[in-house]
Amino acid sequence: MKIDTLLINHEGEQVNFSNKLTSITKSLEIGQYPVVVKECSTLFEVVFRRIYSEALVSLPFAERNELVEYEKAIGKNIKGIQDFGLGELVGLFSKSKLLQKWSKYTGRDLGLINSMNFDSIVALRNRLVHADENCGQLEAELIFNYLKNLLAALGYINMEKAIVESFEKSPTIARGHVESEELADIRLIKERGVIINIADGTRNISFKVDTINQLFDTFLVEMNRSGNKELAQSMLWAMGFAGGKKFGSAINSQWDFENKGMDYGMKIDKWCEFDSQVGWGHVSNDIQIDTDSGEIKGHLYLRENFLCFNRKKKQEKLCNYMMGYCAGVLEELLDGTEVSFKCVCADCPQENPFKKECVFAVAIKE
Repeated sequence: MKIDTLLINHEGEQVNFSNKLTSITKSLEIGQYPVVVKECSTLFEVVFRRIYSEALVSLPFAERNELVEYEKAIGKNIKGIQDFGLGELVGLFSKSKLLQKWSKYTGRDLGLINSMNFDSIVALRNRLVHADENCGQLEAELIFNYLKNLLAALGYINMEKAIVESFEKSPTIARGHVESEELADIRLIKERGVIINIADGTRNISFKVDTINQLFDTFLVEMNRSGNKELAQSMLWAMGFAGGKKFGSAINSQWDFENKGMDYGMKIDKWCEFDSQVGWGHVSNDIQIDTDSGEIKGHLYLRENFLCFNRKKKQEKLCNYMMGYCAGVLEELLDGTEVSFKCVCADCPQENPFKKECVFAVAIKE
C-alpha cells in the first residue's frame, strides 16, 4: 500500500481509494445499491475536502479569502471544512464556485463536470441514511459514474498526487504553427494502459480513422461475397443502431435523474454537443418537435464525417452505421418514439471531396 493513496475521511480515518473503488464495484455487482451510494458519498466528502485544502494554498490571494469567508458562512462560525457533511461541502463548492475558480486558474476545461448535479446526490444519500429508504441499480450506477467522472477529471492515478497536480496550470502544446490546449476530456493512465473519457467516465480506445474504416470495409467485402449486399448494409445499420440505443439510454437516464427540466430539443442539442467531441465529426441539428401534433421534422448535420475520410467514389459507403447510431440515440432521447433517418445529401462528401457535410432527414417513422 502506497502512503500517497491515502486520504483522511470525516472521522479522521485513513481512506484507501483503490480499495474503496474495488469495494464499491463489488457492491454494485451483487446488488447492494444503497451501500454503493453511501460509499460514493464518503469518497465525495474526502475528495471535496482535499480539493478545498489544496485551493487554499494554490489559488490567488483574493480568491483564497473568498473561500474562507464562504466556509465561515456555511459553518456559521462554529465549524469548519473538516466537520462539514456532504450537503455542506456541496453548498461550499456551489456558492464559492470553486470548480470554476480551479478551471480558470489552471486553464483546464471542466468538460461536463461543471454540469453535474451534486445536490441530487446529497438528496438521495439523505433519504437512504435518514429516512431509511432504498434505491435501485440506475441511481447507484449514475452516482458511481459521477464519482469516476470527478476522479478522471483530476487525472486520478493516486488521489493525493492527482489533486495537487490538478492545480498546476495546464501547458500549451505547440505543434508546428498550431497551438492548442492539452485535451482535457481524455485521460491516458499510462500505468494501466487505459484511456478514460472524463465527460462520461467510460473507458475508450484510440483507433486511426483509416483503421476503423478498414474494419468496416473488410466486413462488407466478406459479407458481399455471400451475394447479399443488402444484408451487409442492414447489418451496418443494426450495429450502429444497437450502439446508439445503448448510449442514448444511458445519457437520457442520467439527464432525467438530474432533473434539469430538459425538453426533447434541449436533450438533442446536448447530445450533438457531446458527440461533436468524440471524433465522429461536428454534429448539429435543426430538428423541430411538436408534442401536440406528434410530429418531428428537420435535419441532422454531420460535418467531416469520419466514415467519409480518405474514401474514394468506388468504395462502398459506410454511412449506414452512422445513420443507425444516430437513429438509436434519437429514439432513446425521444422516449422510444421510432424515427426514420434518411440521407438527403445532395453532394456526398465521399463522391465530392470538396464537400464536407452529410445531411440526414429526421421524421416520425411511418
